[in-house]
Parts: sequence; structure tokens; C-alpha cells
Amino acid sequence: MASQHRLAEAQRLAHLGSWHWDIQNNTIEWSDEHYRIFGVNRALRRLVPKRRAVHPPDDRAMRRQRLQAASS
Repeated sequence: MASQHRLAEAQRLAHLGSWHWDIQNNTIEWSDEHYRIFGVNRALRRLVPKRRAVHPPDDRAMRRQRLQAASS
């Protein structure tokens, strides 16, 4: 727990966010700083299509191809 607190503090100070994608469950977790950077209220996180907000439309096809290649 202390290491998570230190990571959150470091991200806040550096203005860096992080995220984790659990591919098997197709869930994405954002750090608190990531929510702040993108201006998303953490309480409303379920209402925001995160992947669409983060990746521009032009990048989606390339991202999809790379994910398929990586999971093969």
C-alpha cells in the first residue's frame, strides 16, 4: 500500500498518469493523475469511453492490428 501511495505522489508531482489494461477481462484502470490529466471525474469513469478518448480515430486500425498480432 505504501508503494502505491508513493507512486501516486510521484505521478502527481511529475504530472504523469498511468493505466493498466487487463486484456482477458477487457478492463482498464487509470491512475488518479491520469483522470486529472484527461479531465475525467473519477466518480463518472464508467460513463467515459476511455479508449476512444485516448486514441485518435486514425490510430484505431493500426492499434487493432497490433493487438491482434500480439495476441496470436
